[in-house]
Amino acid sequence: MTKTKYACSQASLYAICILAWQICRDNQAAFFAFDAQYTEGYIDDNVAAVKAAETMPDAKARQEELSLLSIEYDKVANLLAAQAKYLRSYIERAYTDKAVQKIMLQSAGFDYFSKVQNLDDKAITPFMSSALKFIADKAAVLTTDGRMPTDFAAKFNATDAAFDDVLAQYNATQSATKIKTEEKIKANNDIYDRVQAMLYDGRFMHLENPALAQVYNFNTLWDQVEPTKNAGVSGKTLAVGGKKSVPKVTVTEPLTGKTAVSDKDGSYSLLLTEGKWLLTFTADGYVSQTIEVTIQKGVTKRLYVEMVKVV
Repeated sequence: MTKTKYACSQASLYAICILAWQICRDNQAAFFAFDAQYTEGYIDDNVAAVKAAETMPDAKARQEELSLLSIEYDKVANLLAAQAKYLRSYIERAYTDKAVQKIMLQSAGFDYFSKVQNLDDKAITPFMSSALKFIADKAAVLTTDGRMPTDFAAKFNATDAAFDDVLAQYNATQSATKIKTEEKIKANNDIYDRVQAMLYDGRFMHLENPALAQVYNFNTLWDQVEPTKNAGVSGKTLAVGGKKSVPKVTVTEPLTGKTAVSDKDGSYSLLLTEGKWLLTFTADGYVSQTIEVTIQKGVTKRLYVEMVKVV
């Protein structure tokens, strides 16, 4: 599964990107003078990419269909479990000898019964296979003296078909959901990379004016679109001495699994809640570091980390 490169929410990501590209558009002449790729069309294409990513179904929408199918799955599986109990009683009435009963119940798949009651699809499938075969083979004995209704087999088969159908739908939807989730993350990461590249150029264009360069900082824009955002940590990964940035450093909080990767100028940010956290900083050719940080509510802690090269 592809990991997100951004620490903010999806809604904030889209708002930040739109704001950033508007700033680029407002200064298009200067950007074009710096790099001829910054045409109006190029900016339009990037804005369109942001809007396209935003319109892709989010996790809530993707999960809704799965939730509805899950309800249907439970409904059918519960009906199947109830019918299995009836079948068990029919078998016990048809075979009164306890030793024979045990053999017949095993033959009908009742070794899976406890898991069937827990609606475990991995148990339901083999149980139904055994139960349906048993009913077909022993129909004459089971229906003698009205022990088992003559229409039970048909009803049991219908429930089995309904279960197979809803399980197939659920598995297909779950697979599609994973694919759509992956596509959404990749689209979001793409617009994030594009806007970070543009912001990097904006800062480079204003190296002699730090205050203006700060306008082209992702976290600065984040503060504008979400002034009450959650706490977290942001900063830079630098070479020893602090004069040169170290890009592509992976910052990880192991407990939550949250990660961020420092960009071209070493900037990174990670959204964290209030409390103490351990952050690991890793990069090819550098010694890994683990640093404890204390995050206060509503405060983004600045943390500059000097990466030591492996000798």
